[in-house]
Amino acid sequence: MTLDGAFATAWEAAEVDLVYAVGQGVQTAIAQPTGAYVGRWSRSSGANTLDADAELVYAASAATTKDMAVSAGAYTNAQLTDMTTADSKYGYTETLGESGDAVASAAILKMKAYMPTAAATPSATAETTTTGDRLDKGDAVSVWSALGATTTAPDAECTAAATIVLGAATLAAGSLAAAAALAF
Repeated sequence: MTLDGAFATAWEAAEVDLVYAVGQGVQTAIAQPTGAYVGRWSRSSGANTLDADAELVYAASAATTKDMAVSAGAYTNAQLTDMTTADSKYGYTETLGESGDAVASAAILKMKAYMPTAAATPSATAETTTTGDRLDKGDAVSVWSALGATTTAPDAECTAAATIVLGAATLAAGSLAAAAALAF
């Protein structure tokens, strides 16, 4: 995702957090019938820098919310799978995601993670596993996002009908979601 000059300037001035969620099929602000990938960048420090590390989680279909709130060092929503841990199977990488990284016009925010192996009989109405859903070429996805001071959950629909044009082998969940989140 590349921040265009207008968005970057507004984000710099507002000093707010950016949260996005993307999942297959029809999603709502709190429900994800096939699961959803949820990412967050925090910017509330007064300087043009990130004030916390970027976060990327998978919200299982059983989750009652996409909220990424943390208490005592853990997500309050037990149905979230943290994709950023060093020992994770997701191979998570990021560009511009560490605390203290500078945010500027044309900055690139990028999260990449592996998706699960395709099911023998893929379903458009069920997640691949409870810890990740594979997004494939032709899948329709919903995208939700939020910009706000210390926001931890997406609350505005960006699109309900985006179609994936690349397969999971070449598509990083964070790259698609972050690009779509800025479309609103």
